[in-house]
Amino acid sequence: MCACLCTVVYLSAFVTPSYAEPGAAHSPTTLRVGPERTLKLPSEAARLARAGDTVEIDAGLYLNDYAQWNQANLTIRGMGGMAHLQSTELIPNGKAIWIVSGDNTLIENVEFSGARVADTNGAGIRHRADMEDSRQINSRKRRYHRDRAWRQHELVV
Repeated sequence: MCACLCTVVYLSAFVTPSYAEPGAAHSPTTLRVGPERTLKLPSEAARLARAGDTVEIDAGLYLNDYAQWNQANLTIRGMGGMAHLQSTELIPNGKAIWIVSGDNTLIENVEFSGARVADTNGAGIRHRADMEDSRQINSRKRRYHRDRAWRQHELVV
């Protein structure tokens, strides 16, 4: 089994989504996550967030909390220090602690550790979307710095 400890310092994709969400217009809002807040886990915010929202996650440890972020134009950031997503078991989705599939996603001050899956290809985060730019994604195993377009590829950290 492969374990991963990585820190996402800054991940951004500067593209315009090619779709609009159905329904009424949505005014972006801020969802706050933390042990003393209504939303206790990042996965709860992932289910509630809509395109254009900001998710602020209080610094601290979030144990075995797995999420899929499908919305475009999201900002997800740790507040007051690093939000640490730690897995101590095999990841149920077989991929990553977080799967991010929305375009134009910014993630700051979030770190991942313990990512393990049965095929040993687990990741803290997988990003599946059109990306024109990704900057300084740090992992204790490797560091990526890309200035060129990534199109329809998985970014695995």
